Amino acid sequence: MNKNKIVVFLIIAVVIAGSGCTGTAVNTATKGIAINSFTFSPTKMVNGEDGTLALEIQNIGGATAKNTKAFLYNIDSTAYFTITNSSNDNTTNHSFGDMSPPDTVNNIPSFPETVVWTLNNNGKVGAPEGIPITFDPKVRVCYLYNTTSTAEFTVISRDELRQQTQRGIYEEKPVVTRSSGGPLSIEIMTPQPIKAENGKKIKILVKVRNTDKLNGLVFQTPDNIDKCINPTEMKKLINRVNVSISIPDMPGGATLFDSQTVRLLKGDGEEGTATFTSKAVNLSNVVQKEFHIVMTTSYGYFVESQATFTLEHDGL
Repeated sequence: MNKNKIVVFLIIAVVIAGSGCTGTAVNTATKGIAINSFTFSPTKMVNGEDGTLALEIQNIGGATAKNTKAFLYNIDSTAYFTITNSSNDNTTNHSFGDMSPPDTVNNIPSFPETVVWTLNNNGKVGAPEGIPITFDPKVRVCYLYNTTSTAEFTVISRDELRQQTQRGIYEEKPVVTRSSGGPLSIEIMTPQPIKAENGKKIKILVKVRNTDKLNGLVFQTPDNIDKCINPTEMKKLINRVNVSISIPDMPGGATLFDSQTVRLLKGDGEEGTATFTSKAVNLSNVVQKEFHIVMTTSYGYFVESQATFTLEHDGL
């Protein structure tokens, strides 16, 4: 008898845990722009000579990386070196423009892009005899990205839900989020099911997670990508994304929700949540229907890498 009570209690606990807001995140990729390599040659540079910093990047995500730009920093470009790059557009940065993602339909990988900086020590300050100088140049690759996410939820009338429950045929479908590949993970959650009635306001909980935090940071889309390398400007933008939601197959679905800026506060920029509440909509004529959520998360993102080399006196 006691065993039966325990089984019943466990069943009730599972039912309670499964009710309310539901959602399951499905990641198809965790990166956008990846730094394939950032190297200096030679590793030991002699006074009066030059060396090269070579950067190779590739878009391995699921959307076009727009306005992609690399910024070279943490290297003295006046006292020790004259710096030029392979495109001669700027000494310490390089614009790649828009970079396409892989063609997953035809199984064609994306095309890697490269830039080479030349560091010339001729006529500049050199290393003292017997004392090599170590340099640790860094590169920051910034780009603008969109992650598109979809999910569906059930709207059902109270009478239809009661009839199906009495007959034992009602099945609650989980809200499953599917997103295009990128450095952010998106999870969409709604109550299941939503009762069909007039003046209904739909609530959607959105969770945004930076899945590549060790390698890069997310920031709110700037009006100029150069702000990505400006600490003062980044302070205003870091760990913020713009989110817009529509339900295309619902009356007025494109304007039901106001866009929001979601801040990633948990874990020092790892995760953020926001609740979206729709305008009132008339669903009283719905018996049962699956509606589709389309969510666009717009943001900037950057990844970094570092190289190391030494400048030595030619007498060493």
